[in-house]
This record gives sequence, C-alpha cells and structure tokens, in this order.
Amino acid sequence: MSIDLVPFGFTPTESLVYSQLITRGPTTAYALSKAAGVARANTYQALNGLVSKGAAVLITDNPQVFKPIAPNALLALIAAQEATSLDTLEDQVSRLEVGGEPATLEFTGQRALGELVLRTAVRAEAVTCLAPAPTLTTLIPIWRKRVADKATTSLWSVGPAPENLPLRLGGTVQSARVRDLFAGDIVCLITPDIAILGCWDQGGLRGFWSSDPLLVGCARGIIAVFTG
Repeated sequence: MSIDLVPFGFTPTESLVYSQLITRGPTTAYALSKAAGVARANTYQALNGLVSKGAAVLITDNPQVFKPIAPNALLALIAAQEATSLDTLEDQVSRLEVGGEPATLEFTGQRALGELVLRTAVRAEAVTCLAPAPTLTTLIPIWRKRVADKATTSLWSVGPAPENLPLRLGGTVQSARVRDLFAGDIVCLITPDIAILGCWDQGGLRGFWSSDPLLVGCARGIIAVFTG
C-alpha cells in the first residue's frame, strides 16, 4: 500500500521509497531500487531526502541500511511541522493591514473545524461560540488561552452543558430547538469580522468559514435567536 507525501513537501520518489520501506522494513538502496523500479542514484537521493526530513534513519553504514520511522510518528512529525508553518504565517498575517476581498471557505470534519477555530479564535478581540458539549470540550485549549489573555469569550452549549470548561458557560440551548431549524446540532462561532457555521447531518460535519459581512451577519443572527 502506498502513501502520498507529496502535499507535505516530499518528492514523488521520496513518497514511493518511504512506502517501500514501510512494506519491506530496513533495507539497502540497492534492494529498494529493484523493488521500486527506480534508478539507484534516484533511490539514494530519495533516501537521503527522507533522512534529512526525519522520515527515515540510517541504521548501518557498511552496507548502508535505511529504516523508516513509524507511520504514526511520521504523521506527528508532519503535523508539528505544518503547525509551526501555520503559526509563522499567522503571525505574519496579523501584522498586515486589513484589506482584500471577503472569502467563504467550505470545510468538512471535526479536525478541519478545530484548525479553523484555532486560527480564527485565539487572537480575536471577542468570540461567541454555540456548539454541542463534545465540540466545546475539544476546543478547551483555545478557551484556556483566551481566559489567560483575558479576552472576551462567551460559550453556549447545544444540549447538556460540558464539564471542566475554564470559564462560566453562558447557557444551554435544547437540541430539539436547534433541530427545528437545522438538520442536526450546529456549531456557530463569531468574531467581529469572521464567522464559522457548521452542522452535523447524516454525512457528518459540514460547514463554512467566512469573512463575508453578509454571512457574518447571518451567523450573528443565529447566535441572537438561540441565546437572546
């Protein structure tokens, strides 16, 4: 089974060679070259690239035998590198003057939601969030950061109140009331200029991140309807 590492800064050959390493275990460039059907020079180059990026290690020198790091370790490595790159970009963006056209982006899944909330809510002047208890709980590190910064934060739970939040909950909204208007429980987060609106249905969690003033206003209205 192959794994595609190209979107994360690896070359196609590095991606292929890593997949072969995982399948075969510790091996030499010569054996990998034959197995993958890649020229030996290109295989050596890919192996050295994997080592330099932390995805493989050289375990013996004569002959040179390479071993991949475990897939879950590779995932953690890439996640950490991506987070660092995003942190750097976020810091740069925060120093730019406001400008440009509003945008609306579609997202799917809890992980994408968490990343968007992280990038949207950590530095925002004020945040209001209406979401089910499990979602509010998964975002606790963000709420803790806002509490530490003494940033204005208002949290509301769809359904039963979550435990262990680092700040007092604004209140709860019955799921049945939400489902009079939506297909399932919703997550609605607003800052002064950004909105995140998602909903769970039979296909899972789907939603939008938007800086469009119209959609931000709609999200603000949703919050007002359920919490006012």
